[in-house]
Amino acid sequence: MKLLVDTNIIIYHANGDQTLSNYLDKNHIHVSVFSEMELLSYSKITVQEEILLKEYLNAVTIIGFTDQLKNRAIELRRKFNLKLLDAIIAATSLEYGYTFFTADEDFRKIDNFDFVLYKR
Repeated sequence: MKLLVDTNIIIYHANGDQTLSNYLDKNHIHVSVFSEMELLSYSKITVQEEILLKEYLNAVTIIGFTDQLKNRAIELRRKFNLKLLDAIIAATSLEYGYTFFTADEDFRKIDNFDFVLYKR
């Protein structure tokens, strides 16, 4: 299965969540460039955390941003009153046809959205 993985899932995985490791290892992982930026721009990130995150991000497929994604994100944000980054991530998942993997319940409000909600 092709998964678009949310920032929160990457953080849980990096912190050693073995359940996530077992699940993610069986799938092809994609990450939005915005999740990459969110992870690496955290002001309290340590040097070791940055190294680990960069290693992880180098092993997955990073999805860039296009005009098509921009327009879809605008549509989703208006329709479902999403936060901007959530609208961008959802648009990416929808446009590429990837299942979205998140721990954020806010994505439930999107109609016909293929996602897996992770509960710790």
